Amino acid sequence: MKPKNIVILGSTGSIGINTLKIVERFPARFKVVGLTAYNNDKLLENQVKKFFPRYVAIHKEKIGAFRSQFKGLKILDVEEDLEILVALKEVDIVVIAMRGSAALAPFLSAVKSGKIVAPANKEALVIAGDIIMKE
Repeated sequence: MKPKNIVILGSTGSIGINTLKIVERFPARFKVVGLTAYNNDKLLENQVKKFFPRYVAIHKEKIGAFRSQFKGLKILDVEEDLEILVALKEVDIVVIAMRGSAALAPFLSAVKSGKIVAPANKEALVIAGDIIMKE
């Protein structure tokens, strides 16, 4: 069985950390292809070193530091590129572990792209539950 490629939006929060523990327990089932964090760059660095994703999204002020440290890693802007990240062809599962209404656009993008979405964000469902369910 081929592992499912997973993106975790908000990988440095408690839900993201716990999701990575599950991935670690079942390496034959899941492969991390993308991780995102708004500003916890130190923890994100450690996660990149441990899980070797192809994509990372972080706040634009920290992109340069990540580019110099991780050659070959595709680094995106967490405020602008999440919709692109979740819609990538190679992504199978998107865990929405980020908080607030900022999760709405990537949530919709993942659903429209036919991804399996694991939401841990109530705000997106409260704001646009009808739209998400229609998609």
